Amino acid sequence: MLGQKKYNSFHVIKIPFYISPILMIVYSCVVVLMSVLPTSVLALITAQFITIVHDIFNGQQAIHAIYIPFMVLLFVIGLSSLLNPILSLVETRISLKLEEVLLPELIKKQAQLPYQYIEHAESWELIDRINSEMTQTFIEGLQGYTTIAQSVLSIMSVAGILLYYAWWAAVILIVTSIPLYVMSMYWGKKHYEAKVNTYQYERRYSYYSDDVLMSRQAVEERTLFSYTDSMTKKYEENFIKARDIQLHVLLKSYISMKGTTILFIIVNFLTLLPLIDALVHQRISSGTFIGIAIALFAMVDHLGGHIQQAIKHISESQEYMHELTYLMSLPNVEGSIDIPKVQEDFIFESLEFIDVWFKYPNADEYILKGMSFQIISGKHYAFVGLNGAGKTTITKLLTGLYLSYEGQILINGKELKDYSQANIKAMFSVVYQDFAKYHLSLKDNICLGNLGHACDIEKIERSLEQSELNVLLTDLPNGIETHLGRLSNHSYELSGGQWQKIAIARSIYSNAPINILDEPTASLDPLAESKLYDTFGRLMEGKTSLLITHRLGATRLVNDIFVIDAGKVVERGNHHTLMALNGYYAQMYKTQKEWYHD
Repeated sequence: MLGQKKYNSFHVIKIPFYISPILMIVYSCVVVLMSVLPTSVLALITAQFITIVHDIFNGQQAIHAIYIPFMVLLFVIGLSSLLNPILSLVETRISLKLEEVLLPELIKKQAQLPYQYIEHAESWELIDRINSEMTQTFIEGLQGYTTIAQSVLSIMSVAGILLYYAWWAAVILIVTSIPLYVMSMYWGKKHYEAKVNTYQYERRYSYYSDDVLMSRQAVEERTLFSYTDSMTKKYEENFIKARDIQLHVLLKSYISMKGTTILFIIVNFLTLLPLIDALVHQRISSGTFIGIAIALFAMVDHLGGHIQQAIKHISESQEYMHELTYLMSLPNVEGSIDIPKVQEDFIFESLEFIDVWFKYPNADEYILKGMSFQIISGKHYAFVGLNGAGKTTITKLLTGLYLSYEGQILINGKELKDYSQANIKAMFSVVYQDFAKYHLSLKDNICLGNLGHACDIEKIERSLEQSELNVLLTDLPNGIETHLGRLSNHSYELSGGQWQKIAIARSIYSNAPINILDEPTASLDPLAESKLYDTFGRLMEGKTSLLITHRLGATRLVNDIFVIDAGKVVERGNHHTLMALNGYYAQMYKTQKEWYHD
């Protein structure tokens, strides 16, 4: 459905037509009815009704002649009153169809993007905005075009009636309506510009209100530091700036809207003037005159604020389509959404970095500068160094998040770039510092570690036992089928440590030959840190594991330590060797050791 092409605001109509043509045909029919029923159709029926009433009053027709016109008039009025709810219902069905078809495609596109666009704050905000505003933008854009179509159809249908009785009145109506359209369009664009200009302030005051002043996460510090008044002032400052910009435009547009309405009323009088002469000379009936007058004044709203709002929505949809065009033009990573798959007959033997240089996209400085090291199967390794030394970058390269490096990364002597994404995913299992908390059942949480196979209950239970979560099972009301998190009243909330153990259990379940812990203890106290490393060390016996850390408490458990500084390995050896060397590692270890002494 979505692809690499240039999108514009007309796609808020084209795409729904492609997704659900029947709904859009129904929608179009309702729009046409809403355009002509309250105006030209009502004018003709009212004219006929009044004429018959006049004839009955003058004794020219029998009383029963009024019954059918009266029922038709009631039917048209009743149907007109039902059209708005029907249109809203159809719009709801269209929005559900859009979510059903487009949202999975947007999520798929997001999953296929190179990782640099996920890490980059601006592009991530754009992706998030496209996903969250998709349905609203399509529906409001559709409503915008609908409003314009209704007003044009209304004017043309009334003009068609006028042509029959006084063609110059139709010309007056059409010609004088054009500048009113232009004025409404101008202020509609001003509305949109005001929204764009206030966006930065709205984001700020939303952050202060939602994330700082009202969030559950900040409640402890909010209470402790009593910063509510201070942050409320920041909220008010940004809110007032946004409000003033919007009020400035709203005031002018309100004056313009009311001015437009007054001008259109004047246009209606100018249009009716030729008909007054026709009425006086009995070229048209009083019923026809009243019917046309009703139709003309029924159009006043369409050439006022409704058109301005419609243009605002169309401008917003145009901007959204520009962003969608940009998103869909971004490259896809081949195989990025493939399920991890172990290469046939693959047995991990070695991993080697050979003179690897890497810098992040749009960055000037290299993070890795000639990085070289070798990993042998079945051993435990640690990468240590200060924050920013390049340790986590190694993980991102190994797991295929970035392939734009210079030099060689070899796995079993084969260049990493020559492996498929599915093969790379199957080689590594990572427990990150900011591990994910999936609000799913415990079983599904663990099974995410190996989606290439059906859930193995016995293997899940072994993974839970090995990660010391068997005690948790006794507390869960529905065992491994219990939903975790806060999604429902029946969900079971876990502590931070329990969530981390689930991440470890997921890593164990994955069967990946290389297991990585990336800064897993950054937020833990020393005792919890020591216990985690003991657990992980026990679980990784006979496996290959990499520990990425700047805290050296667990380095005694590994076979080899790579000391990273300024993007390269500056020292290598086990704990005792490096301490004897009395170099960079020894200085780091001694410094950290002092943290725990008076």
